[in-house]
Amino acid sequence: WNPGEQRRLVARRVIAGAKPVTWVFEAPEDQDNMDGRVERAFAESLFWGCVPLLAGDRVAGESYAPLAQRLALAGWDPVGFASAEPETVVVEHFGVTQAVRHVTIRNEDRWITDATLRVNTDTQRVVVFNPLNGNCTLAGESVAVRLMPGEVQVVDVFAPGDMDRELEFFREAGGFGAGEACLRTLESVRAELKAGLECDLRYPVPCVTDEANRLELVVRNAGSEAARLTGLRVIGRVFRESPALDAEIAAGSAVTAAVHFMTADLPETGWFEVDWQATVAGGALTCTRFIRPRVADAIELHLPAEPVEAEGLERDVELIVVNHSTNTRPFTLTWQGAFRGGSKHVRFAPVSRDIYPLSVRARRPASGEMYAILERDEEQFAVVRFEVVFQAGPKR
Repeated sequence: WNPGEQRRLVARRVIAGAKPVTWVFEAPEDQDNMDGRVERAFAESLFWGCVPLLAGDRVAGESYAPLAQRLALAGWDPVGFASAEPETVVVEHFGVTQAVRHVTIRNEDRWITDATLRVNTDTQRVVVFNPLNGNCTLAGESVAVRLMPGEVQVVDVFAPGDMDRELEFFREAGGFGAGEACLRTLESVRAELKAGLECDLRYPVPCVTDEANRLELVVRNAGSEAARLTGLRVIGRVFRESPALDAEIAAGSAVTAAVHFMTADLPETGWFEVDWQATVAGGALTCTRFIRPRVADAIELHLPAEPVEAEGLERDVELIVVNHSTNTRPFTLTWQGAFRGGSKHVRFAPVSRDIYPLSVRARRPASGEMYAILERDEEQFAVVRFEVVFQAGPKR
C-alpha cells in the first residue's frame, strides 16, 4: 500500500460508476501484514466499495471481502443521503435506493476525530449498524462517530422495520470473521425493540491498555409497562460484571449501568461479548452485543515532521503528546542523544493533546539522533526517536 493507490482507486471508481470493481494486489508472503499496509489496503478498498483480492492473507480478506462484495452489489452513488462533519471526515454512498443503505466513512486527519454523521431518511428513526466493530445505535437525523487517525468504517442504515433484510445478509454470510457476532447482535436488537427497549452501549475510543476502561449501558424504556435490568457483564478471557445491578425502568424513562474491563481480557478473535438481562411484562430477555474495541497505549508521542532541521546551533523541537487516558498522572520527560537535551516534570490532562517544546543544542553543524523518553517511577511509558540536522547559520 502507498498513497498513490488512493488516486488510482478514485479514478477507477468514477469510471466504473455503479458497476462492481475488483482490486487485485500482491504482498510478500514472508512479511506479516507488511507493517499494516495489507490491512490499510483492504480498508481503503472497502471505502470505495472495491472487492479486494489477496492470496495468503485470510484474516484481512475474511473481515473485509464479504462487506466489500455487498457494497459492490448495492452500487456506488456519488450523490447520496449522508454527510459528515468536520470536513476531514469524508463519506461515500452505496445502495441509496435500497431498504438497507450503506455509508463508508474515512477520517483523513492524523488525529482522533469526533464526527457527526447526518442521515436523510423518510422515517423518524433509523438503525445505524457498524459490522466492523459491532456498534448499533437507534438514531434520528444524526449519530456521533469517533474515528481513529486514518480509520475507515462502514455503517448500514435502515428502518427498524427492515431489520429482517439486514439479518438475511449476515445469516448467509455467517462464515466470515465477524458474521456470527453481527448476527447475534442484530437478533438481540430486534428482540429489544419488540419489547419496547432501546439499548445503547458506550465505551472509550480507543480503549487504553493496562487501564480499566468504562463501558456504559443506557436503556430507555419506550414501552408502556415498567421493565427491570439486571446482570450486566463483559465476557472475554475473564468475566467482568457490574456489581449488584438491579434497576427498575419506568415507562418513558431510562437508566444507565456501567462495568469496567481491561484490554488484556480481549480474546484472540478481537471481540468482547456483552450481555445483560431485562424483564418486561413478566417476560425475560437476554440481551447481547458483540463489540470490537480499538486499542491504544495510554500515551503516544509524535513529531510534526522528521528530520527536524535547524538553522544555527539551537532549536526547539515540538513534541506532541497524546493522552488517551482518563487519568491525570505526573511524568518525567527527558530528551537526550547526540546533542544537548534536557529534562522536565510534566502532567497531562485527561484525554488531551498538547505540544511541549524541547530545547536541543549543538556545538557545531551536524546531524544526529535524539530520543524523547517519558518515565514514571523509573519505568518507561513511551519513547520516540527523532533526527535533528543542524546547519550552518546565514553569513553576516
